[in-house]
Order: sequence, then structure tokens, then C-alpha cells
Amino acid sequence: MIQGLILAAGKSTRFGNDKLVYKLDNGRPMVLQSALNMRESITETLVLLSRDRETICGECRAHNIATVISENSHLGMGHTIADGIKATSNASGWVIALGDMPFLNPETLLRVKQTIENGATLVVPIYKGKRGHPVGFSSAFKSELLSLQGDTGARELLRKHKNKITYLACDDSGVHRDIDVPEDLLT
Repeated sequence: MIQGLILAAGKSTRFGNDKLVYKLDNGRPMVLQSALNMRESITETLVLLSRDRETICGECRAHNIATVISENSHLGMGHTIADGIKATSNASGWVIALGDMPFLNPETLLRVKQTIENGATLVVPIYKGKRGHPVGFSSAFKSELLSLQGDTGARELLRKHKNKITYLACDDSGVHRDIDVPEDLLT
């Protein structure tokens, strides 16, 4: 079973307020749209949140999307990923996406999942020659994912194992479109 993880424990400092609860044009909070996109392709989807995100927990529960509080999220994204792997340790792999990327095409998420299921160990989507998200990991990286720390997420793990990455060409600009500031919603 491949597990989908949505990282939604950051502080949104550049956005000005909590971007994850910002309502998109369709009326849904940003993180809920990100989670719904993932669940469309990966049944087992889990949203990782910081303790102060009760509103998001309620939104996700209302749509039958599981949430877990990342107790170590204040220490950085690496800790949040490790908490997610710990909470889903029986998975055969993970597709890890960001809560501020609500424009990812569910087809891209499905293709990353299927590429892991077909034997790839690391999967990174490429759009117009540039790497993006989500990133897929097989269970071969479980121990390294569990030991992640700090705020760089899995960047160093990808650098260390760059020869094992399967690059997945896609026609999805959403793989690059994370929302850091309000102006990012206009593009």
C-alpha cells in the first residue's frame, strides 16, 4: 500500500496569515483542496499538521481525510516527514506533497504512486525540465525518512541518492505551483 502524505505543519510566515485555511475560488481551504486532490489518486491519504491547526483537522474530518498532529513540526519539515513515516510505518511507499500546492493534478499524483508500485525507489516529477513535487519514496528509504531532521525536508536524501531517482515527465504546472505569498494565487 502506497501512503499519501500532505505536509501542512508550517507557519505560513510569508503569506501574512494561515495560508492553509485560505479559501480558494471554489470555497475550499487550500490544504483541503491539496488533500482531496491526493485522495482522488491515493486512497490512503494523511495530512500532517501542527498542534495549532484544529480548524484544518475539522475540515479534513468533514471530508473523511485522516490527520495526525506532528509533535515535532516546530523543529522543521524533516521532523514532520519523519512523524508521517512513523504514523504510516506499514506502507510500502509514500507520495509526499505539500499542503500549499492545491493545483497539483490528481493524475500526476497517481502516476508518481504507480511508478513506485512498479519498482522505482525514488520518483520526482518534471515539468518543462524542472523538478517539482510530489516526491515518491519506496519503503527502501524508510529508515532514512524516519531520521530526517531540520527544515530542508528530504532534499539531502534526494541529493545523496540522485542516481536512484526516476524522473517522471508530466504536463502539470501544478508540480511547481506552491503558494508562499498571496500573489502566487494569481499565476
